[in-house]
Amino acid sequence: MKPRALAAPFVIALLGVPLLLAAPAAASAQPPFDLGWGPSTMFPATGGTPVYSVGDQLWLRSHFQGDVTISVAPVFSSSTSVSMLIPPDTPTMVMRFNGSEPEGLWTLKAANTSTPPLFFDVSFAASDSANLTISGHRLEQGSLALNFSTAAGFPFYDGQACVLGVNGPSTATIQVPPAAGTGSVYLQRNGTTLTATTAGTNQNFSFSAELYYSYSFLSPNSTDTLVSRSVRVAVSDSVTLGGTRLPTSLSLESDTPMRPGTYDLRAFFEGQGGLALASTEVIIPASGPWVWIGACQETPVYSNDFSLTASLKDPATWPGTVWLTYKVYGVEGFAEVPVGLNLASVSFLGEPWGVRLSSYTFSSNASSAGPELDVSNGTVYMIMKSSPVTLNYTLGLGGRDLFSGMVGPILPFTASTVRIDVSRLTVIYFAAGKPYAGGNVSISDAKGELASSPTGASGSAVFYLPAGAYNITASGGGGSTSRSVSLAPQADLSVDIGDMPTGENSQPLMLGLLVAATVAALANVSLLVRGWRKRRGLSGSRGLR
Repeated sequence: MKPRALAAPFVIALLGVPLLLAAPAAASAQPPFDLGWGPSTMFPATGGTPVYSVGDQLWLRSHFQGDVTISVAPVFSSSTSVSMLIPPDTPTMVMRFNGSEPEGLWTLKAANTSTPPLFFDVSFAASDSANLTISGHRLEQGSLALNFSTAAGFPFYDGQACVLGVNGPSTATIQVPPAAGTGSVYLQRNGTTLTATTAGTNQNFSFSAELYYSYSFLSPNSTDTLVSRSVRVAVSDSVTLGGTRLPTSLSLESDTPMRPGTYDLRAFFEGQGGLALASTEVIIPASGPWVWIGACQETPVYSNDFSLTASLKDPATWPGTVWLTYKVYGVEGFAEVPVGLNLASVSFLGEPWGVRLSSYTFSSNASSAGPELDVSNGTVYMIMKSSPVTLNYTLGLGGRDLFSGMVGPILPFTASTVRIDVSRLTVIYFAAGKPYAGGNVSISDAKGELASSPTGASGSAVFYLPAGAYNITASGGGGSTSRSVSLAPQADLSVDIGDMPTGENSQPLMLGLLVAATVAALANVSLLVRGWRKRRGLSGSRGLR
């Protein structure tokens, strides 16, 4: 897992190793109790007692010779939540936390007739009360800025926010390690079944997967210290993959009930190069498919109010859902909130070049009751208050309207394109006989200036304009020069302007003069030969004898 920021009233020790299950040895060689979430995840109570959360089960196994009376109750309450007898060496579920219990420390009391009572600290924390909401939004320069709030004073830490597209990624992508060849494995989860699909693999390999969760434990020496351990909670069977794209099913067996939250997905590959491990992270909600965290860029969250910015350049990733993962008293939780905004876009392209008309200004008839609009790089982004939307638009240069039309109906989460016929004018500015970078080229028509652009490294500036007559003015190379051009519809015209290099211009002229002189000389020779033949009385069709 990636390291995360920490700010909590506890000390967290990341051990990063799975728990070792307690073996059923003789009572005299064991601590008196094992605790856990289920029979397969029990561990000695002296190693720390787990922090339980909503839906967790408290299991207990006693190593005393006879029955033991167990009672569990909140520390700050006079009532007893559970009281029961458990037999020796038999894993027994003592209680299940349903969320109505008070948060904080609990006391587990164990008593029998032969020893004094034993007491253990148990903690319960509900992590599902973040109450994540969107408090505001705005469009800005091709992005959507979102403001969020959690419940006031909600004591979370280690927060990470993730913006997901409308169709959230339910497929986890895992790269095949070099030991098993090449390609990728794509994993989906449906309850207790995993579906694996391969792509780009060049050999067969054995494949299995395991899920690990970071559980927290109260230190046996202090209730102010938490120890976090990565615990395996589910494992799949092993299958052979590779050489095919057909889906393959794997059964997923849980060691303990899985909490909603972030899991480390570990994939094991065994191929011609031996055994290799690859890992990624997924969010497993209370119901439905998991979400692959690798599909989004996580953003650290440090306060109850925070902001995120999502790019709108790719419609496939327009934000549909925001997830917040966090910890509360060592228990990992997450909150989900739908963005709920009807996003759409309209791009204006100059044809036949397929370029965005980013230099044009955009205006429309949208009123205050219409969609929210933002223009960036020749694309209009909008948030529709109702749908569908019909948009009347005008594009202009130099404060004048040049193109107008209507696009629609526009539906939510669609990207529309308006294609406008334009001509391309490329101006190359020469100064001191060389293309001049850093100059300025302006384009005017009979009514005044329409557009201007600096010249690039090649001394050129490019304009996309309607057909018509224009005047070009270039400056910045120690002077200013102008010339007129006429653009036909969808023309592609390149114009040189400024002081042309004389050496380059004189060479073609001299070459032309030389060619002309040579042709004239050859013609004179031909006339002389023909005249000599006539004087000798020879026919042009007969050879000399």
